[in-house]
Amino acid sequence: MINSKLVNLLRVLSNRDLKQLAMYFNAGFFERKPMVAKLFKYLHKHYKNDGRIEKEKVFKMLYGARTTYNDLKMRHLMADVLTATEQFLMWQEHKTDALAINMNLLQYYRKKQLDKHYKGVSNVLTKMHKKTSLQDADYFYYVYKMAHENIAFVESSNARSKQGYLQEALNNFDRYYALTKLKLASAMLTYQWIMPLEYKISFLDELLTFVEKTNLLEIPMVAIYFFIVKNLINPEESDNFNQLKQLLNKHLKDVKPEEGQIIYAAALNHCARQINKGEQEPHFLKEIFELYKLGLDTKLIFNDDGLPAWHYKNIITVGLRLEKYKWVREFLYTHKDFIPKEFRESAFTYNLSNYHFFREEYEEVLLLLHKVSHNDAFYNFDSRTLLLKTYYELNYIDSLESLLDSFKQFMIRNKDFLNKRKESYRNLLKFTRRLIKVPPYDKEKIRQLKQALIESKHVASREWLLEKIDELL
Repeated sequence: MINSKLVNLLRVLSNRDLKQLAMYFNAGFFERKPMVAKLFKYLHKHYKNDGRIEKEKVFKMLYGARTTYNDLKMRHLMADVLTATEQFLMWQEHKTDALAINMNLLQYYRKKQLDKHYKGVSNVLTKMHKKTSLQDADYFYYVYKMAHENIAFVESSNARSKQGYLQEALNNFDRYYALTKLKLASAMLTYQWIMPLEYKISFLDELLTFVEKTNLLEIPMVAIYFFIVKNLINPEESDNFNQLKQLLNKHLKDVKPEEGQIIYAAALNHCARQINKGEQEPHFLKEIFELYKLGLDTKLIFNDDGLPAWHYKNIITVGLRLEKYKWVREFLYTHKDFIPKEFRESAFTYNLSNYHFFREEYEEVLLLLHKVSHNDAFYNFDSRTLLLKTYYELNYIDSLESLLDSFKQFMIRNKDFLNKRKESYRNLLKFTRRLIKVPPYDKEKIRQLKQALIESKHVASREWLLEKIDELL
């Protein structure tokens, strides 16, 4: 029972959900199956205690100490409790969806031929649709479904009304289809950027042409996903990103939070890819910085646990590269407590170290880096990288060479780290070794080193390396 679906489900429910679930099991719905309510009551009290929820022990508690254990009976009882729990959770989820409830009611009244009831619910749904702040895929799906119900409602009585509903159903199905396909295409194209995947997206070119030549671009959500897809297909076309940016500034605040985070991430990822490619880097540093500020204002950059440590780091890094030192210093302290507790001190200390590095306060960097926890792989790599750069800036060559060796061994041991990230750090070590070995008077070798760096695809701290090489030319 300890690892059963039932117990695992109970362990992830909130206290509020468990309290409401207990009220449901105690409400008298299980008078014909009293053992179902009895088992839930026991598990509600003991589900966290592995020693109290062994199947044999629970069975004896339910049926009496003298009753012979029956595993099949116990498993059926557990299945009944799980089914009841799932039905309650579905009802809880469904009752907050007024559109779905009214659509089901509309269908019921139509089947029962209760005309006045049907028209009353239809008016309620029409008012709800008019109040929608931003028309998304769910909106068009429900408007289509409502038109479909209206077609069935007037099937044998009003042919003229039916003709109008047919057109309405088709128009809204087109909008739902176009928006849903653009959303799926954007997800697939995004995965193709980060993984060796090859999706087949049928009729995408035709869909883009259809959207562009009709009035569908007047629908903000369709336009947003249209330009996300165009960005992914042709990232060098700046007008696509400019159009997307304008739409986000105008409409992002009205998008449902879950979908807003997806859209926001698409814009962030576009800027990050352009920065990593080194193309128009100063421009996209400014763009991503403004996007980060938009994410902070709209709260879209936060998740249920607070501000993710990697966003905290990225925001600070971009701000430092733009030399917005005063803003970064304030952000470091004002947003520290939003970081999940388990990462908070390491994230704050590492980023404060990075702040001092950009201010060329290298001794302060060394003092702070000793306090960074190495439990998180990303901070482990990043802190070693920052230490590497600090040793170079202080001309601590012996310490730097020792770090290069230990860094290499660390990467060999850390097999689970992403291959692309490992490659970028391997290249950092390789180019740093070449940098400290190259004769400062041999300008030709230095130029060759710079060219090799430029031609390499994945290199951590590429900009810093280029800056150090340029100092030797």
